[in-house]
Amino acid sequence: MSMGGPIALEMYREAPQRFAGLMLIDTTAKPASPPEAGLWNGMVTLIQTKGVEALPMALTKDMLTGQTRMNDMALVQTLKGIVLKASKNGALAGAKALANRPDSQPTLATIKVPTLIIVGVEDTIYPMDMAKAMQKAIPNAKLAMIPGAAHAAVIEKPDQVNQAILGWAQQVR
Repeated sequence: MSMGGPIALEMYREAPQRFAGLMLIDTTAKPASPPEAGLWNGMVTLIQTKGVEALPMALTKDMLTGQTRMNDMALVQTLKGIVLKASKNGALAGAKALANRPDSQPTLATIKVPTLIIVGVEDTIYPMDMAKAMQKAIPNAKLAMIPGAAHAAVIEKPDQVNQAILGWAQQVR
């Protein structure tokens, strides 16, 4: 999910023979644009000056829909708890990796394994257009759009995400 996508694509480039399938969830194959790199570099500064404790406030607004943030405080607290489990070094490394990630778009056309792309319909970090472009570039990729979910679709709408994964997995056996 999210930064796991560039990691999975890098792993695929290095050893495609090790893959039986691939899932890309709320992610992108594109390198960070200058504004996005600036955002992640800003997160580096935030972490260095205020610590990991400052991340939930900075990230939650993009991870969950406004509807969820207003009406499901337990889920908001769960997400904040997950973010706060990151070490300072881990959070710094993650922000730097997102700011400097490679362009994986050329890799997409080389993917030969069944691929599922999942995106929250309300994801503003890596929106549906990016997911649709990845689907178009990966031969025979399937796209599952999750209504009522933002960037953390796996947390916000776990039943729908699980249903999409199970449906896809049954088809690729």
